[in-house]
Amino acid sequence: MRPTSLQRCLVASLVLLFTTACPNSSEQRAYPTDLVFRAKVADLSLPMNPLAQDKQPDELIEVVVPGRIFIPPQPVTPIAKDARDRGSPSQASWSDFSANKTDDLEWIVDNFARKDQAEIRHYLTDAAMRQQHQALFAALSTKRLYGVCAYQGLRLVLVCLDGKRHFCSVETYVQEQAEWKRTNQLIHDPVFDVIFTSFQHPESRQQIRQRTRTP
Repeated sequence: MRPTSLQRCLVASLVLLFTTACPNSSEQRAYPTDLVFRAKVADLSLPMNPLAQDKQPDELIEVVVPGRIFIPPQPVTPIAKDARDRGSPSQASWSDFSANKTDDLEWIVDNFARKDQAEIRHYLTDAAMRQQHQALFAALSTKRLYGVCAYQGLRLVLVCLDGKRHFCSVETYVQEQAEWKRTNQLIHDPVFDVIFTSFQHPESRQQIRQRTRTP
C-alpha cells in the first residue's frame, strides 16, 4: 500500500521523506504508541522502491506505524513442541525459534500461514538449502524480541539472534483463526522495506523511536 501523504523537510543536512502508514482503528487500539523507522535510500533492499523514486542515495525515508518497543528486550529460549503457543505474535516467534533450533520440518512449516507452507516446505526439502538452514541455527543460541508493530493488519516482530553469528530481522505474522502464523507476503512491500532496513542496520536501529500518538 502506497502512503497517502508525503512531506519533505531538511534534517541534519539530509532530505527526509516522511510517510505515515495508514493503520486501521484496531491497530491503533492495540498499540497506543507509534514507532518511527528511518532508513537511508542507499541501504534499501527492494529494487525500485517507489518511496525512493527520484531520491538521492543519502536521503532518509521515515515510516511511522503503530507499535511499541520492549524495554528491556524479551529473551527467547527454545521450548518443547507440545508447549508451543501461537496466541500472540511474540509467542509465535518463540515457536518459530524453537522449531528451527530443533530442525523439526513439520513444526517449521506449521508455524507459517497456509499460503506460505508449500514454498517453505519446498525450500527445506532441498538438500543444500536444508544444510545451510541447519548450520545457521546451530550457530545461534539466543533470540531477543525488541518490539512489535502493526501494518496492513499484520504484526511485525523485531528480533535479533546471537551466538557464533549475529543478525537482526523483522518477522511478519498474520492471524489465522486464534493463532498467529509467519508469512512472507510483505517481502515486496515498500513500507516494509523501510522498516526491515531500519532495524537490520545497526546505525539506523539505534535511531528507532517510540512516541505518543498525536490525535
